[in-house]
Amino acid sequence: MRLFMIHINNMDFRFPGLTDNLFSNLNLIIDTNIRTGLIGRNGRGKSTLLSLIAGDIKPLSGNISSSVQVSIFRYQIDKFDCDVMRLVKNLAGNFAISEKLMEELLSNNRMEEYYKLQTEFSESGGYEMDYRIRKEFAAIKLDDNLLERTFDTLSSGQKIRAMITAMFLKKDAYPLIDEPANHLDMDGMDILGEYLNTKKGFLLVSHDRHLLDTSVENIISINKSDIKQTKGNYTTWFRDHTNQLEHEKRVDENIRREVVNLRIAEGKRKKWADDKEKEINGSKLGKGFISRRAAKLQKRALSITDRINKKIEEKEELLQNKEHEIGLAIMQNIRKTDNPILRVDNLAAVRGDKELFSNLSFDIYPGEKVGINGPNGCGKSTLFQILRGEFKANDGTISILPEVTIRSITDIFNDKSKIVSEILIDVKIDRRVFTGILDGFGTDRNVMDNKLSLCSAGELQKIYLAWTMYGESDLILWDEPLNYLDIASREKLEDLLLNSKCSILFIEHDRRFIENVSDRVIELNNYLN
Repeated sequence: MRLFMIHINNMDFRFPGLTDNLFSNLNLIIDTNIRTGLIGRNGRGKSTLLSLIAGDIKPLSGNISSSVQVSIFRYQIDKFDCDVMRLVKNLAGNFAISEKLMEELLSNNRMEEYYKLQTEFSESGGYEMDYRIRKEFAAIKLDDNLLERTFDTLSSGQKIRAMITAMFLKKDAYPLIDEPANHLDMDGMDILGEYLNTKKGFLLVSHDRHLLDTSVENIISINKSDIKQTKGNYTTWFRDHTNQLEHEKRVDENIRREVVNLRIAEGKRKKWADDKEKEINGSKLGKGFISRRAAKLQKRALSITDRINKKIEEKEELLQNKEHEIGLAIMQNIRKTDNPILRVDNLAAVRGDKELFSNLSFDIYPGEKVGINGPNGCGKSTLFQILRGEFKANDGTISILPEVTIRSITDIFNDKSKIVSEILIDVKIDRRVFTGILDGFGTDRNVMDNKLSLCSAGELQKIYLAWTMYGESDLILWDEPLNYLDIASREKLEDLLLNSKCSILFIEHDRRFIENVSDRVIELNNYLN
C-alpha cells in the first residue's frame, strides 16, 4: 500500500473581521489510507479545516501539502433536473458530459477530437462507470431503479447516500465528508456506517457516536488547547480522553497538596531564619555562628521556593483540555395531573397525492420523554406541523388539556441578517436568562452580538433549542434537535432530560440519544398506509 499523507505545517487561520485565530501554528499529518473521524465542539473549526484542506479557503500563514486529490461532501443540494445516473456520473468525474460531447463530435465527423476525448474517457474509467455506479448503489442499499429517476424525486436520505457513492467513484480522490448523518433516518445511518466501514480511507466530520463507532478506525479531536489523534473509534477515544483527564486531575490534586505543604515548610524556615537574625546582637554564641545558621535556613527556604515554582509550572501543563462546564437548565411547567396533556386519536395525514400515516393514536403524560421514529418521508415532520396547527389532518382528533402551552422552533430566527440580541429584545426575552441557557451548551457569549448569518450551524441549533427551553411551556416539540450539535452538547441534553421532569415529544435519528432518554418510542412505521 502506497503511503499518501496530507501535511499541515505551522498553519494559522482566522476569519476576516475577527481578531482571534481559529487555528494557530497547527501541525498535523493525516494518513489518507485509513478511515478517520474528525470531532470537536461547535465552533472549533471542523468544517473550516475541511475547507482549508480542500483549498476552498487559504490559511493566513503556513501551508497544506497533499500527495492526493481531495473531494469534499457537504449536504447543500441545489435543484438538479436530471436523472440520478447522469448526476452521479458527473459528480464522479464529468463522465456524462464527456459522453454527450463524444456523441456530438462523432455526429459532426470531428474524428480527431473524438478519438482524443475517447482515449481520455477510457483511461479515466468512463466505460466501466455504469457498472461501478450500480455496484456502489448495491453496497449502500439503493435500488437500481433510482438511477433512472429524476434526482429531485429522491428523499433526503437517498440523495445523501447517492452523492456519497460519487465521492468514492472518483479516481484517486480522498473524500472529505462533512456531517452526512443529518437528515438520515436510523436505518440510513446504519447503512451508511456499514458502507463507510468497507472503504479504504476518508475524513469524516460527524457528531453521531454510533456512526463514528461503526465506520472509523482513527479519531482526530480538536480539543480546547490542542489537536490530537487516537487510534480506534469514538468509544476508544472517549475512554482514553476521560482516563487522561482523570489522571491529570489526580496529579493536579497531588501537586496542590504538595505545594501547600511546601509553602508551610518555606514559611517556617523563613520565620526561623528571621527570628535568629533578631537574636544576633544579644547572643553569647556570636554573630557569625547565628548568621551562618540563618543563611543556611534562608538558602533552604529559597530551595523550597524553587521547588514550589517548578511544581506550579508542572501544574499549569495539566487539564488544559478540560472544558469549563455549566449546568444546562430547562424552564417548563410541571403539571400535577394523572390525565394526558396531549391526546392524539386516529390521526391520518395526506400530503399531495401521498398518503402518510393513518389511525395514529398516542397520549403524552406530564414528565414523559417520547420519541417519534420512522423512515424518511413517513410523515414525522408533518405530524409536528399538525400539532402546531400549521397543517390540517385528513382525519382524527387532537386533544390538549386546558391552558397547556406547546413550544417549538419559531420563525423569529428566519431573517439571518439580524443580530441575536436584537431579536430577543423584539420578542421581550430576558437576555441574561437566555444567555444562561446558551452557557449550558458551552456557547461563546459573543454569539449574542453576532448576526445569525455569522453563526455556525451548531451555534444556530443551540439558539433554536434555547428558545424552546426558555419560558414556561408544558410540552416541547423537538424536530431533530441534535442536528449539527457537537457530541458534548448531545450528552448534556441527555443528562438534562434524564434528570428533569420535563415533557418532550421529539423526532430524532441518533440511536444512542433515543435509547438513553426515551420513556417510549412511537414507531410511525406501524401506521403507514
